[in-house]
Amino acid sequence: DHEDKHLIDLLNKLLEFNPNKRIKSYEALDHLYVSNLNDIDMDNESNFTIHLENMYKLNYDKAAIQSLYWDEIRYFHPNLPEDNPSISSSQGMVRDSSVFKFA
Repeated sequence: DHEDKHLIDLLNKLLEFNPNKRIKSYEALDHLYVSNLNDIDMDNESNFTIHLENMYKLNYDKAAIQSLYWDEIRYFHPNLPEDNPSISSSQGMVRDSSVFKFA
């Protein structure tokens, strides 16, 4: 089947170990396997700009990064407790009801 051959070809190109030989995102979008999914009418430029200059000036410690992750997780799982569970690399993770707790 031609569709299967196109899928295997795309996967091989996406999973190429050497990044210099790997297919680029714009090339993948033009690949025969997904070409029918691309709607040129929906390809619009965004109406905003993301400035990353200040991102590299941020200096978060481990606890701050954990807190940011916990806030992001809670956004999608609001039933979780507000407090960020205490995490230590020497502690194991134990499942307790719907929340992962660290023992």
